[in-house]
Amino acid sequence: MTLISVVFFKECKPGYRGTNCSSACTQNYYGRLCLERCDCDSEKYCDSIVGCLCKNNSVNCTDQHQGVYHSM
Repeated sequence: MTLISVVFFKECKPGYRGTNCSSACTQNYYGRLCLERCDCDSEKYCDSIVGCLCKNNSVNCTDQHQGVYHSM
């Protein structure tokens, strides 16, 4: 007798990962399946959903997202 095991999983929303999708992407990663890598300059930080965003104290920074992700 052969047993076949089938595993189904729900893909997490962009910026999240884990069994229950309760963990944000690891540092410097963002987006769908947390596969995109941030390459932010010193005026920005890596947001787990959209990538590089301006820090609150940035003076000459405009938000030019590396990638734009929408809710699933």
